[in-house]
Amino acid sequence: MPGNAKLCLLSLVFFLNSCATAEYRMVKGECARDAYQQIPYKEEINIQTLFKTVQVPTGRMNCSGTTRKMGVFGGDPVCSMEMRSERQSYQNVRKIDANKGRRNQLINSCTVSQCFARYGNARCEPKKAVQNIPSSKKYSIPNEDHITPYPLCKDMKDDVGTCVEYRPLVPHWADQ
Repeated sequence: MPGNAKLCLLSLVFFLNSCATAEYRMVKGECARDAYQQIPYKEEINIQTLFKTVQVPTGRMNCSGTTRKMGVFGGDPVCSMEMRSERQSYQNVRKIDANKGRRNQLINSCTVSQCFARYGNARCEPKKAVQNIPSSKKYSIPNEDHITPYPLCKDMKDDVGTCVEYRPLVPHWADQ
């Protein structure tokens, strides 16, 4: 891989990682450590056939007219070798990590699973606490304006993992 391509790839990885939260990077690091223990680096030699286009001479010459020297036509004709494009194959030998794909799948699934378990979402974004917001509703749910960073219910979740709690409606005047 040419130097510029490596630099672009490195910049892209850095950019994408900078968008993740600190919590996400921490969880992903924990998962990566465990994944490398379960599925270690396995180096293999990979030979791949690549193709490149090269210019090769055809054996013919293209000559055009005559040259002009000091206002007088004559002299030697201008000639150039006729070329054609040809596709040539070559072998590229490289070392690869044979377990990289499986390990990355394990890291990604572990990260999402841990983020859901700890933060209730796949991006490990902590929920923001909002407190003491007065409600103008006639009936309100107790503590509806307070969002905790971690779900309070452990066993009461719906099919997508959302915390489901039963809270009876209470008349607004009962809060006072």
